[in-house]
Amino acid sequence: MARSQGRLPFPPGRELPYARITMPQLTDTQAHGALVRHRAEVADLHMRDLFAQDPGRVARFTRSATGLFLDFSKNRVTGP
Repeated sequence: MARSQGRLPFPPGRELPYARITMPQLTDTQAHGALVRHRAEVADLHMRDLFAQDPGRVARFTRSATGLFLDFSKNRVTGP
C-alpha cells in the first residue's frame, strides 16, 4: 500500500510481516572471508612498488565513459 496524505499504510506500533526476516552476520559470509584473505595478501604492498613493477598499471586500471573517469590504479588492486 502506498502512503496517502502523509499517513503510514499500517497502524503505528504494528509489526510488519517482513520485519522478522533475519540476515546472516556480514562476518559469516564467504565474501567477507575472501576480503579478509585479500587484505592479508596486499597489506604489505606499497603503491610505489606496484607502479614500478607494472608500467602499464594506469592504463589497465582506469576507465572512462560518458564524461566519468575512474582511476583504480592508485588502490591496492592486483587483478588481470
